[in-house]
Amino acid sequence: MSVSPLGLRLCSEPISIVIEGSRESVRAAVRQLLFSLTVLGLALVPVGAEEAGLGVEEARALRLRELVDAHFLGQCCHECGAHCSVEEIIASLDPHSRLVVGPAPDLDFIRGLANDSRPPEASLDEAGRIYVKLASFGRRTGHQFVRAVQPLLPACSMALVLDLRGNGGGYLDSALQVAEAFVPTGTLLLTLAGRSGVRAFQSTHPPRFSRLAVEVLVDEKTASSAEVLAWLLRHYTGARIIGSRTAGKGTVQEVYRVDPHTRLVLTTAVYRLPDGTLLEGNGIEPDTNAEDQLTGVH
Repeated sequence: MSVSPLGLRLCSEPISIVIEGSRESVRAAVRQLLFSLTVLGLALVPVGAEEAGLGVEEARALRLRELVDAHFLGQCCHECGAHCSVEEIIASLDPHSRLVVGPAPDLDFIRGLANDSRPPEASLDEAGRIYVKLASFGRRTGHQFVRAVQPLLPACSMALVLDLRGNGGGYLDSALQVAEAFVPTGTLLLTLAGRSGVRAFQSTHPPRFSRLAVEVLVDEKTASSAEVLAWLLRHYTGARIIGSRTAGKGTVQEVYRVDPHTRLVLTTAVYRLPDGTLLEGNGIEPDTNAEDQLTGVH
């Protein structure tokens, strides 16, 4: 079967390409061509592609389906099968997966961080306890936490209040570095289970603050890696968790390029705590809701 030339208009110059073969092979070749040009970011206007039922949106949907099939932690497109539109593919994913249009977002954006410049706030409260506010976990938060707490040890009452209220998470490695300051070397901290396999995280440094009695403040906005930290401190050090049930976000998102102007934020893994507990959809129930028991807390 010989198909009449398919005209493609790139910028202002038309190009004619002749594709020969069976109808199905021609359709497959055109889909691949549209997909490749879309990913490369060329200004593509198909001429006559409508006759074959093809277009830029179909190329974008093919790219999305490829990414989802390769990386998504879960199943999608049960109802529309292999011919889903972009909207149908996104609607079939979990609530944390989404399309982002515009400049390429970095992981700070995806994880809800405005920037990585806000260090931990540490001071002594009225009872002599070390009070530390962690608003989020940036790349350096783990090291900053140790540097902020260390100078206060000589004057403290050997107790620490860790405020994770409003902390939506951030860099998992930084949250685990904070946990490492309290737990023995070799302690299992977390497993990440995804399509590519299971990855285990263990404490690799001696604890610096294992003698401190810890209380953790949480609320409904405490999420993701902040929830992991709160759970670890309670499980391994007997820390008391005070506040309200946490958000219950226990999944990991990665960013994939769809085309030059669109990125796919896709759930690729799930947090599994050392006892097998899943955070997603569950959250952490505090030991007490009476935050006012912590007198002198900022």
